[in-house]
Amino acid sequence: MTTMPVNNPVVTARQLKLLAVPAAVVAAFALAIWFSGTPLVSPSSPASAVDLTTDGSTAVLTVSTLLPGESMSRAVTLTNATDRDTELWLTEDADAAAQGDLWLDIRRDGTQVYAGPFGAMADFTTDQGTLRAHDDATFTFTVSLPEDADAIVDGDQPAVATYTLATGS
Repeated sequence: MTTMPVNNPVVTARQLKLLAVPAAVVAAFALAIWFSGTPLVSPSSPASAVDLTTDGSTAVLTVSTLLPGESMSRAVTLTNATDRDTELWLTEDADAAAQGDLWLDIRRDGTQVYAGPFGAMADFTTDQGTLRAHDDATFTFTVSLPEDADAIVDGDQPAVATYTLATGS
């Protein structure tokens, strides 16, 4: 029988204490931040800069803070809980002049529905085809500002668009 030596270092109590101190400091710092409510976001991505709220078949997209060169996406999913297929339409209600440089891209399940200036689709209904029984559709709204645009900051008039997702037979 051949035996091979195994390198199995034993950790001493002193070494464990030396490792435990930095770990405890990091854990205490993380808990302090978590309990303080301080958001953990990068400075270039302001918290709550782009909000998408829903109420029934209506979604409201609000852009209150966005930096040049930055883009943010928000999504909403619509589910057909009925036993029959239904037609689906999307209508925007917005002020086209709200933010001249703000660009909007809307996608349904990854397929582009609209790409253009924020609010320029106003009062125009787009046919979104059929939503099958017990199926869903996810609409993703991406807003962006070109690198040479002025930032949208707190205190500016926010850009707001309301989207109605209507169904019918």
